[in-house]
Amino acid sequence: MRPLGPGRRKRQQAAIPFKDHLVATGWTPPRPRQWQPPSAGQSALSGTRSVLILTIDTMSAGVRDMWEHLAVEPGEAAVLSAVFETTKDTPVLMAASLLVGPSAIAASGWPAWRMAEGFKPTPPAPALEVPATFVVELDSAIAGRATMSLNEAYGWLRSVLEEEVAPSAGLLPEGRASLAPARAPLRVCTHSQTPAGDLATWLARPIIAFHFPRTDERAPRRAGPSWTVGDVQLFSPAIDLLGLSWFDEKSGDDPSGLLLGRFERRAWLVSQRLVPEHDLYSVQIGIEPDRADPADLEIEVEEQADDELVFAEHLRLEDTDIREALGVLYGPPPTTGRLEIGVALPTLGRAMKRSVRLHHRDGMLLDGWRSFNIVESISINLVVNGSEQRPVMIGERRQRQQLVALLGAVERVRSQYATLRREGTHNRIFNALDEGRKALRAILERAHGELLVLDPYFRDWALLSDLSGPPPRVLIGPKVDPPPPAFTGRVARWRQGLAPFHDRFFLWEGGGVSVGTSAGAVRDRLFRIVRMGAAESDVLRSRFTLWWSDPGFEHL
Repeated sequence: MRPLGPGRRKRQQAAIPFKDHLVATGWTPPRPRQWQPPSAGQSALSGTRSVLILTIDTMSAGVRDMWEHLAVEPGEAAVLSAVFETTKDTPVLMAASLLVGPSAIAASGWPAWRMAEGFKPTPPAPALEVPATFVVELDSAIAGRATMSLNEAYGWLRSVLEEEVAPSAGLLPEGRASLAPARAPLRVCTHSQTPAGDLATWLARPIIAFHFPRTDERAPRRAGPSWTVGDVQLFSPAIDLLGLSWFDEKSGDDPSGLLLGRFERRAWLVSQRLVPEHDLYSVQIGIEPDRADPADLEIEVEEQADDELVFAEHLRLEDTDIREALGVLYGPPPTTGRLEIGVALPTLGRAMKRSVRLHHRDGMLLDGWRSFNIVESISINLVVNGSEQRPVMIGERRQRQQLVALLGAVERVRSQYATLRREGTHNRIFNALDEGRKALRAILERAHGELLVLDPYFRDWALLSDLSGPPPRVLIGPKVDPPPPAFTGRVARWRQGLAPFHDRFFLWEGGGVSVGTSAGAVRDRLFRIVRMGAAESDVLRSRFTLWWSDPGFEHL
């Protein structure tokens, strides 16, 4: 079966080391299940807006597959940002993004979303006054933004890709769309300077996306120096209001086509700052703490001189001392906003280009910044009454580092990273049982879904009490007494002989920990707590399921 592309009308069936800090500005509810497109003849899930009932009898496998790839969830919202050419009788889609994400993206315009996300540069104050939905008429174009329910967004997408018709949405008009099939699933990182990135500029988070290029003839269109929306006049308006890299001074092609995407919901890069006086490079990381843990994140930094690689480091945050960060994350959840982690890393210092990538422990790239320079100083030359004044220098005044200085800087940075990792052992190696229990309890309070415990000598039942998830299940050895009557979980005990497992595991969806001593041990002895990724957790959870139904275990 050849792939179904837009325009085919025939349908087919379906230092943290030096100083670590967090800014708590909000919270996200527990992870919901994935939203599914409606089946043939069914209406979609109800939302806060009116529900669009799809009347198309068959479901395009191509559109459904792309939508399911985005893993859209109930409770999320969709936003359409679009520019239509109006030189013909029917408006023609020039450039648009249809983006799904947290409900906050539909509560206000893109400038307010960027402000709440801590993205730099900060939007101008007038941009914050523009409502979430608007339309503005330009010279030979119409531009605007509309919010949608998930059902409405899916119906709009199907119409555009299958019928070449962009239905009216909010104040945006109905128009014609001529689009080629998407070539591949993409990850559009923040600051991506690509054709897909031109349709998602300054939107604060990376996006899982599909880009559908425009196929009809296009003529250059000028955005103009400013737009007036209501009573507000804005400069660089397409970037601020639509997230489209469309402005008169732009080099290269104007943004075009359609970007379908969903915002990253785990962790992403927010901003960066060089602290030259201390030779530190500070990176801000945004995180939804019910979807990712700081200890699951890994950051990779490359430093370059004249575009040649000088130094690169891949650092797991769990290898650093993030106890202060974990204390904030595992405390009472904030009632509004989000969480942000500031990571201070060693750097070679001034006059270096840097690239940064953020990974999850399971290998997934979450976000990345390509090689870039940081403005370190500004020189101002003044001429007064024809007389040139002494230049005014703001910022870094030292000269560019030479070879000898850089050799010393490389050795210094290597030593600093080694110190970070050595100090990070406090997260994993414990001498005192009370300290280890406190750390383990903090981890379990953030576990996702059902908790499964394997411990042949488990006795600390209070460790598992009052957790946020469903009641845990526990496998224990034959010499362990039954749990107290107040324990709400379920327990199975090996009947006789050695239990079929030796190590102690606490497992949940997507992760887990291995503990070097039993919960309930009575003497302080050196032990460690080691985190594991999804693959290892899945194998052990499968083994747990087999043992749970094994007749060798007695259910208490």
